[in-house]
Amino acid sequence: IGSFLFWKLSKGQFSKCGLKFHEFSCHYNEFDHTDDPINPRRIKDYAHAVLDGQQRLAALYIGITGSLALRKKGGWINNPYAYPKKTLYVDAMHDWDSVKEEGDTGFEFFESAPDPKDGECWISVPKMFEHDSWSSFKYEDSANRKSLKRLWDAIHAPSTFYYEVIDEDVEDVIDIFIRINSGGTVLTRSDLLFAILATDWPEVREKTNTLTKAIKEKGFGFSTDFIIRCALACSEKRISVKVSQFKKEPVAAVQDNWDLTATAIIEACELLREFGYSSNSLASENAVIPLVYHCCKFGKPSYSTDFSRWNELRKYLAVAQINRVFSASVDSTLDTVIRNPNGKWGFRQQRRDFSLEHLARLTASGKRSFRVTEEDLDELLLLKKDDRYTFAVLSLLYTDLRSDINEVHKDHLHPAAAFEKENLSKLGFDEETIEDWSTRFDTLPNLQLLPGRDNESKNAMPLEEWATTPGNEQYLKYIEGISSLKLEDFEEFMQVRSENIRAALREALCVKS
Repeated sequence: IGSFLFWKLSKGQFSKCGLKFHEFSCHYNEFDHTDDPINPRRIKDYAHAVLDGQQRLAALYIGITGSLALRKKGGWINNPYAYPKKTLYVDAMHDWDSVKEEGDTGFEFFESAPDPKDGECWISVPKMFEHDSWSSFKYEDSANRKSLKRLWDAIHAPSTFYYEVIDEDVEDVIDIFIRINSGGTVLTRSDLLFAILATDWPEVREKTNTLTKAIKEKGFGFSTDFIIRCALACSEKRISVKVSQFKKEPVAAVQDNWDLTATAIIEACELLREFGYSSNSLASENAVIPLVYHCCKFGKPSYSTDFSRWNELRKYLAVAQINRVFSASVDSTLDTVIRNPNGKWGFRQQRRDFSLEHLARLTASGKRSFRVTEEDLDELLLLKKDDRYTFAVLSLLYTDLRSDINEVHKDHLHPAAAFEKENLSKLGFDEETIEDWSTRFDTLPNLQLLPGRDNESKNAMPLEEWATTPGNEQYLKYIEGISSLKLEDFEEFMQVRSENIRAALREALCVKS
């Protein structure tokens, strides 16, 4: 597992260095995790702080002694029950000397002991290491298995290489920390900025944890990278600042503007909900950072009293994702989009009069822009239901569906079940038509957004029947000129609705002929 780098501090250094140190977490819960600070009074003579290897040690410590609670697939990010508590188990029958498939390690996290299968015997690793000695453990079930003794010996008699730094100067130690971690991929640049920030302002860790919880309560799970970039933007500092240039002045600016930044992030999350987005439908968290900046500097627009600005920001977010504006050179692209030091039309220059049409005059890194062409519209109409950017396009077409009021789902107008080969054959269609329709039904012209409860009730109901059900007419859009909603007339339905959607997108996105 490589080598480690430790900083050995005396009890006096520990108290006077100005840094806040944190315990390793024994039980990690992704939903409400907080780092516990170490009380200096607990230190006897000296302590070791980890400069390199923290993530490896943390993972080992959780696996050997504690538990892990991560969000399960499909679980809501703000539901604490979506984070089941699991502990690490080892298969005592596993043969580590034989060649296995990738990922077949003999270790796995479970909520409880799995039902035994032939050739398996799962033992709880934390329960195993509750024992003080191998002799006190060996009399339990499967205790005599050689593989478990190997695990026991590997933990209790490790051959681990580590290096100690003994230095009185905190700045020297921070410099070592940056140099070590800048050369690898263990920490991101934002992690390094955050570490430097915490040196002068230890309270930032607790404030970040509090903000992360508040973001999750709004239904999103933004990273530390996101928060640091927002903090730099709202402090009017370059997001692309080099680690070596992150000194006292920018740190002080981030600290002074932290409360404004935190408020703006929460307001941006509220905007996302109003735009219909959830954590699952948002394709780019970096595209949200200019929204945070706008809320911080010019206030959050109201849907009811400031619809024009609200709508322009909604269009910005959709195009930023559709055009993959932030897919490369993220920091420099954000600097250009927010502050555009070389000209006009950035978020800062437009102020409260922001418009997508003005932003489209700006070119970001890699010649990416916010312009949309007729050729782009051709590609958007081919998007399928589960494509990453489909929700962004649909959000432009269904402006009155807000997920702060309703849970919003993507839905097929003509239901997917109708396009099974057996159903289309009964209607007398030939093989070529069946093959064509079985692909096209999943594209944008046959998609809509619905409140979750309505989508669940709609299920596989034929479109013609669903459209005549009282109350559903409010959701049925872009069907002007369609003479029939019967499945047999699917060809006309797709052609006309494609034209209607194209016209709506052309207007919304300021597409030039």
